[in-house]
Amino acid sequence: DYKAANKSTSKANRRVLGFVILAGLMAAAGAIVEGVAQDWSALYLIDIQNATVAAAAWGLAAFNIGMILGRIFIDRIVEQKGRGFVIKWGSLASAIAIGLQAIAPNFEISLFFWFLLGLGISGVVPQLFAEAGEIGEASHSGRNMAKVVGITYIGGLAGPSIIGLLTGALPLNIAIGWGAVLGLFIVLSYPRLQKLPK
Repeated sequence: DYKAANKSTSKANRRVLGFVILAGLMAAAGAIVEGVAQDWSALYLIDIQNATVAAAAWGLAAFNIGMILGRIFIDRIVEQKGRGFVIKWGSLASAIAIGLQAIAPNFEISLFFWFLLGLGISGVVPQLFAEAGEIGEASHSGRNMAKVVGITYIGGLAGPSIIGLLTGALPLNIAIGWGAVLGLFIVLSYPRLQKLPK
């Protein structure tokens, strides 16, 4: 009957809970990487590249241009290369872009790195959400997706503040390296994500 069937699918869904949590942590990491640019790019350009307040706004603009371009073409890339290509290579590109900010020699090159960050990370969180939508039984996809989105939301809110704490001990160009670590976390976690049952 319906009750027995629902109990059976609930039990089956518990077996993929690890997959749900991992997908959520990966998506949260991607959201935090986005937050690095949204919350810290202007201050970075002022403090590290000695930009004026007006010029520093171009950091966020460069990031958003990269995000917009990426999301315009992301479906076509997924169709040709697959979802995993976007998640892995996008995360790697964003990690490299943040990491290179530590040694960016001038304002113009730094802007390019913010653009590259936006381009790379643009498709990561949406594609992880798409991946999460295929977790476990179809009858529980909504619940699983809600868990992933909830973890992502918490990470997106709390993550960038960690950089603020790190700046108490480190220069800002080094502190934002927290985002590079998270980008690499997504890259290294994706193969594990693929081994878990859907």
